[in-house]
Amino acid sequence: METRSIPKGVTVLKIYFIIVGILSILMGFILPPIMMVAMRAAMEAAAEFGTTPVAFGGVGFVWGFFFVCWGIFEIIIGLQLGQGRGWARIAAIVVGILSLPNIPIGTVLGILCLVHLLGDEGKAYFMT
Repeated sequence: METRSIPKGVTVLKIYFIIVGILSILMGFILPPIMMVAMRAAMEAAAEFGTTPVAFGGVGFVWGFFFVCWGIFEIIIGLQLGQGRGWARIAAIVVGILSLPNIPIGTVLGILCLVHLLGDEGKAYFMT
């Protein structure tokens, strides 16, 4: 069986997606406790005014769950880019396009995604 070498740009994107996925998962676990502390402080402050911020804590758990799911998705994309899966290439291109408005880092990484995955080397790697 013939082994094909992974282009350097695809390798960089693979590592990027795995690292960002891990950071997203960590953020998903860190965010809810931070939101709970913020909710407690908001409740103490709101008690002075006779109101309560009911949804504040739940929002932290929803966002935490979202970050964990998104992180798992990014890790899967990164691992499958290295395997040459066409669907991972498409998913990475979509994530790259969605990252473009996130100035400045997201823009740079989005452009790198598009250049490496839509370039000749990237196309050839995913077509074989």
